[in-house]
Amino acid sequence: MAQKIEANAHTFNEIFGALCVYYIPVFQRRYVWGAKEIDELMDDLQEIDLDVERDRHFLGPVIVSERKAGGAARRTESWVIDGQQRLTTVYLTLAALASTSKNRPEFFEDVCTYLFHKGKGPDKKLKPILINDFRDHPQMSKVFDDLGLEEPVEFSTYQSEDDGPLIRAYRRIKRRFRDDIKKRLEQWMADNPSATDAQRKEVEEQISKHYCENLFTVLLERALVVYIELTKEEDAKQIFDTLNSAGQPLANIDLIKNEVLGMRVEDDLQFSRAQQLYVSHWEPLEKRMGDEKLKLFDGYLFPYALTHNPRVKKNALVNELCNLWDGPPKLNSTSIIASLSEHVPVYLAIVSSNKSDVEALGDADLARRYFRFRRMGGALPNSTYSFIFSLHSAYTKGTLSKDHYLSCLDLTESFLVRRALDGIEPTGLHAVFKLMWEKTSGDPVKFVAAVSASKTVKVPANEELRSAIKLKPLYGRSLANYILFEYEKSFTDGDQLPEDYDLKNRLTLDHIMPQTPASFDEWAMSREEHAKVKDTWANLVPLTPEANSQKGNVGWVQAKDFYQRYSLFKSTRQFGASYSSWSFVDVETRSTALADWAISRWVF
Repeated sequence: MAQKIEANAHTFNEIFGALCVYYIPVFQRRYVWGAKEIDELMDDLQEIDLDVERDRHFLGPVIVSERKAGGAARRTESWVIDGQQRLTTVYLTLAALASTSKNRPEFFEDVCTYLFHKGKGPDKKLKPILINDFRDHPQMSKVFDDLGLEEPVEFSTYQSEDDGPLIRAYRRIKRRFRDDIKKRLEQWMADNPSATDAQRKEVEEQISKHYCENLFTVLLERALVVYIELTKEEDAKQIFDTLNSAGQPLANIDLIKNEVLGMRVEDDLQFSRAQQLYVSHWEPLEKRMGDEKLKLFDGYLFPYALTHNPRVKKNALVNELCNLWDGPPKLNSTSIIASLSEHVPVYLAIVSSNKSDVEALGDADLARRYFRFRRMGGALPNSTYSFIFSLHSAYTKGTLSKDHYLSCLDLTESFLVRRALDGIEPTGLHAVFKLMWEKTSGDPVKFVAAVSASKTVKVPANEELRSAIKLKPLYGRSLANYILFEYEKSFTDGDQLPEDYDLKNRLTLDHIMPQTPASFDEWAMSREEHAKVKDTWANLVPLTPEANSQKGNVGWVQAKDFYQRYSLFKSTRQFGASYSSWSFVDVETRSTALADWAISRWVF
């Protein structure tokens, strides 16, 4: 039977006054509290009346996991599993009190006993009672520097940014102290307008002393937490995962980091090995993902998992990955990070905004395909990623030919575009693509067969595609911009517009005959005919946003002239030069030509 975990109300005198060092694990979130949270805490603390014995303020739970038991003169060492934001903020508040009271040595020393344990070695280094994630150490070092300590502090020398939420929180707390003391002094001066400068200075010192001593007492004796201490026998990982299921959940990548840098690194109480592993392996992986690493990592993990087990469930992703890494064979942290890194280059070639990630593939034919995928944007569903990952992996290992690789990429594109032209959005494709590699091993013939065998997924044949282009609206479809851009490239052969042209912000679709014409008299088309074709491909041309705005709602003669003279896009200029009128028959003629081109461009 599992032991009952006890929860008790603790003061910070009991927490920071104990013979204990608290480590915040590297797999936890870094310190993130901002002005709102800090100001709310300070307001709550200021409202506590020390003259009212039972006046208290609960800050919430703090859960620690004992990793090394203490003794008569030996410190207990514990991991902070939950509550690190609260603990860190109170610790910073104590540091700010010490800094504000450097001219009162006795009080300064009293506060510092809740910040540091005295050093035992010959160098007499002070040991911080709370040791943050090592990535925040440069910021915490600035806090310690501000105290003007005579003894050195035992701290890591990890190089990271020395400006961030933690040091900004410390500065905000100090500024709050100054503002509160100033307000009280101003109130005294308003009540004592004839006071001398010497009196004012003496009162200011008294106000500051009283303010700091009161807040110190409030922090140590009246601010409470629900304190839960786990022993070695209790599963810190289970508690961590349980906490994640309540409140604000951690991202999957945070949970993976917990697994890789925390739970799988044994005998690493002070995270020295985790720090080495982070610097040498994990941090380079994060840097590959760039500034949007949280978003990109979360999008990467599910297709990565599918390459190993196509039956993985997204709602149990982290557990599925942990089971995968448990083997056999069981992977250590270094091997897990290597596995996680395998498909990152091709993933970034699809989703990142850096041109260099596509060029890094090192092959012009591949680069063209991946630039196309990138231009497709969200219309390339992430359900296709695991298949694309597997294709690239097999190609780089020499088990898949380049011809088969390129053919499968082209078929994936054709599959999606044909469906878009037929009015089918790219949804519900997970069931098809999660097993695509298992069924085809990258054989394009088997790819077509696998799609054709599906009872729920339709790909229009050539005549169906021709009919869809003629009759079905393209305007408003997720791939509409992409389709018109690909048609444009058939005119320019890539000479004018770059592969990474911004389709979302630099290309708009213009209705040749407007959706709501100012006058039907200016067009050779009836209202009924217009209603049938207004949103079809044949009635659309690409324009830049500026040109589209400039053109406005004009008649055929003005539109034709505008397209020829002012459009950036050659396909639009040529259209303007090719048609003397724009009637229902003209729309059908253009529709036939577009269908012929699309059928040959997106072969399936």
